Amino acid sequence: RWWQDQVDQEEARRAASTAVHLFDDDPTTANEEQWHAIVLVLHLMHWLLEGEANAWIRRDVPYRVRRLLLLGEPGAGKSFVLRCIATLIRMLTNLQDAALVGGPNGVAAFQARGTTWHSLLNIPTGAKFARTFDGDQADARVQERLRNVDKGGFLGDEISMTGRMLKGWIANKIRLNVARGTGSSEPLGGGKLPLFVAAGDFAQVRQPHSLLE
Repeated sequence: RWWQDQVDQEEARRAASTAVHLFDDDPTTANEEQWHAIVLVLHLMHWLLEGEANAWIRRDVPYRVRRLLLLGEPGAGKSFVLRCIATLIRMLTNLQDAALVGGPNGVAAFQARGTTWHSLLNIPTGAKFARTFDGDQADARVQERLRNVDKGGFLGDEISMTGRMLKGWIANKIRLNVARGTGSSEPLGGGKLPLFVAAGDFAQVRQPHSLLE
């Protein structure tokens, strides 16, 4: 109970803070391939912030929610791109939690400078994790944590190390809790979640397949 109290106090402190913490990565140093992904996100953010009437960039590229998959060999800069995207979204919105970064374990979360999916979305572990998530309910604490992510999106690192069961939990938790639970019945909340970017290397490591992971 003591640990839960500490977690609650830290979450309350973060919620009350207006500070926006930016990563040290400089998007202007991205190479051409990395910049392609960054530009897609900038296009999305421009439409979100300015609206169609005031959008000045390429009207022949219509606005739509983005689900991006970044693939590359080790050292290709996938985590760098995720951090650059997070920095740009936070700068444009002036909201720390408009860009939330998740990983399947502590090492991946540390590399991406985010948190684990279990912690971010309050995903259960052990036997509760192995059961079906049918009937899972919205969580007020998670909804508060995601209160501004509908102004930006989620960034997930090491998607190739994320097992199918965890992917299902992530999609379901976001669907139930994004935009205060007003998302559609589609996985990841449909149009209520503008952006979901996942990065990984499926040739680097075999994807976990155990239901218990």
